[in-house]
Amino acid sequence: MKLNIKTGKCFLKILAVMALFVVLSGCTTKTTMLNIEPSIPVPAEIRDSLRQVVVSDVISAIPMDSEIGHGHQGAINLRNDTYLAGSKISEAHTLIITSLEEELSSAGYKFQAKKSSLFGAEKEKNPGNNMLVGGEIVECKFDSYNSIFGKNSKSSATVAWSLFDPLLHAVVFQLETSGAAKGPEKSVSSLAFAVRASFLEFLNDPKFIKSLMDESTQPEVE
Repeated sequence: MKLNIKTGKCFLKILAVMALFVVLSGCTTKTTMLNIEPSIPVPAEIRDSLRQVVVSDVISAIPMDSEIGHGHQGAINLRNDTYLAGSKISEAHTLIITSLEEELSSAGYKFQAKKSSLFGAEKEKNPGNNMLVGGEIVECKFDSYNSIFGKNSKSSATVAWSLFDPLLHAVVFQLETSGAAKGPEKSVSSLAFAVRASFLEFLNDPKFIKSLMDESTQPEVE
């Protein structure tokens, strides 16, 4: 009988520890980009010579009814939901644009946010010589998990980025990059940060900053 009581107490302690772990896991989950280097700051000596960047938009090339992931329940990850590209990308859109602004700002670029079709009307309405940056999501994945081990979501995205020069009426730099992120359960913040991680790879390419150089501000070489 004593053995049974001890066993019962031990079992209750294990349950209590597991419950505490679940509570802490749910409270401490943050959205983080995975395996991504931080943005490279713009050198102070050339910052004033760079043209301003206008964030045009991020659109999707994925059919709206395409499955991009699932909800998973329990320790063995049983699927209990299906996520479609149209709803999840639309839900994350505002956060995606905001995250691009934050990345440009943290790196020290001059920027202005504008929302429209990728470049479309901006080609005619864009004032001055502002450069337009936009992206097209060509692949993405979004999965959420809810188990005793915690609640979180995992996302990945591949984006075709373009930099448009209105003075030349042409795209001057293109690059397809990928990123991944982890966040709270069912939160599209992980999807937005996966796109942001992809954008970081675009910003960190030397050709990006070179494309922003305003030749009119550079000293002439004799």
